[in-house]
Amino acid sequence: MMNLASIAYPILQQLATGHAAAAVACFAAAGLRQYSHLALNNVRPGVVGGPGNRLSVSGGVATVFGATGFVGRYVVNELAKRGTQVVCPYRSLEEKAMTLKQMGDLGQIVLLKGWHLNNDEMTRQTISRSNIVINLVGSTLETRNFSFDDVHAAWPARLAAMVQQTPKVERLLHFSDVGAAADHASARMRSKAAGDAAVRQTFSEATIFKPAP
Repeated sequence: MMNLASIAYPILQQLATGHAAAAVACFAAAGLRQYSHLALNNVRPGVVGGPGNRLSVSGGVATVFGATGFVGRYVVNELAKRGTQVVCPYRSLEEKAMTLKQMGDLGQIVLLKGWHLNNDEMTRQTISRSNIVINLVGSTLETRNFSFDDVHAAWPARLAAMVQQTPKVERLLHFSDVGAAADHASARMRSKAAGDAAVRQTFSEATIFKPAP
């Protein structure tokens, strides 16, 4: 039988000296954990651990804009199920965002209150430690504060530029619409097409999804 004392001692020793990553490595060496992680270049093996579910650390950090929306809740849940830490900036009511906390383990879902579409400084902070950025922000109606162009064209263009300037980010996923076209009769679809073009021009490696009803 495996001697638990011989396993626990080096782990506790590493934790006591402040070397959390080394402690995780000790777990792996003892055969107590299996590793799984996303296919990202900057994932450090020392911080990856677990069986591959919500109790795991995949090494991936994803910032999801629009996390409190209908699609956003499903995206956050799927990322959390794979052990990804999810950063969720939001401007809605706190009660609406708190449901996201239940989708991950302790500390896995990070809620950042007070984010605003035009707050570029906070946007840069929210993506500074992420290697995945997902944009789900969209609107079906124009308001006195935000036009279709503000939400679907100007915002994705600025986000792509900020992602391009952030060294850690490897993947940008942008959600558009299947009907997006520059010559569409709908102003909403024209703004979507303008945003897609801006994202492609600034961050050519971006993945653009065009879901249909």
